[in-house]
Amino acid sequence: MKADPVELLLRDHFELKKFYFISGNEKTLMDKIKDLVIKSHSLNQKLIIEKTKGLKSLVEESSLFGDKKVYILADITDISNEVLDSKSEDESVYVFLVENSPKVKSIKTIFLNRKDSYLIDCYDLSQGSKVKILNNFLEKKSMSLEKDVYWYLIERFDKKYGFLEKEMEKIGMLDRADISLDTINKIISNSVTGIQNMFFELNKKNQDLVNIYKQKVTNKDELGEFFFNFKKLCFLVLDNTNENDFSKSIPPYMFKEKNYLINIYKKINQKKRASLLLILFDFEKSLRKESSLSLALGLRFLLKFKKLVTS
Repeated sequence: MKADPVELLLRDHFELKKFYFISGNEKTLMDKIKDLVIKSHSLNQKLIIEKTKGLKSLVEESSLFGDKKVYILADITDISNEVLDSKSEDESVYVFLVENSPKVKSIKTIFLNRKDSYLIDCYDLSQGSKVKILNNFLEKKSMSLEKDVYWYLIERFDKKYGFLEKEMEKIGMLDRADISLDTINKIISNSVTGIQNMFFELNKKNQDLVNIYKQKVTNKDELGEFFFNFKKLCFLVLDNTNENDFSKSIPPYMFKEKNYLINIYKKINQKKRASLLLILFDFEKSLRKESSLSLALGLRFLLKFKKLVTS
């Protein structure tokens, strides 16, 4: 059976299972779900938590005090329906914590089709997931936010659950009267690396821009965030056919960048619109083909982009 990790986190309680297969590539969310499973099983009894390698070779031993065991496993080489069936009658709970790999896909199918199991895939948080998490947080804290502050948080919250949780804790410590865009901006990092601000550095000299890029974009994940942010702001420009509509479409939390964006908009004529789409398309296409050259291609894209939108 498949379970949504965010839905599990937001429920007061959920149906307990025998086996939990927690996978994906978002380690902080995977760890959070693991902790939630342990906590949920420990509500009415004491647990013994034991980390072990494989399931097949595991010898179940009864606790002297009748305590229930939760096994945390990372090895999937010996998983099969037959092996799981052999463990289904004992008193223990089995939690598999396995990051994605080519070998994991077939194993996931086993847990997906079992009624005594949860398959829980953990990935970076989508905007929809952030909305659910923030709404739940505000309800529990009996807090309300102005619309511009609310959407600012949704936009700026980290997509890693562990970091987002820490950011919400900071908000929860604020005096209700102090919650404003300025206050939130001081306690919530725009980004761990400041990548989201790079779009607003285009007026700098080329060498300065190169240095900023090399400092902030150092791996493929950061490159993806860099391109996503540029693409999002580009389509904000491209989706509006007149300056008045464009001005109204700029999110309220970007009030400090509004004049900068309007100046960019004014420079994008019809010919440049076509060129901008081509640059975006070519770079996205090249990212899929040239993974080893991705960072260099990102820098080339940045300088092309600057030349187009500032000339």
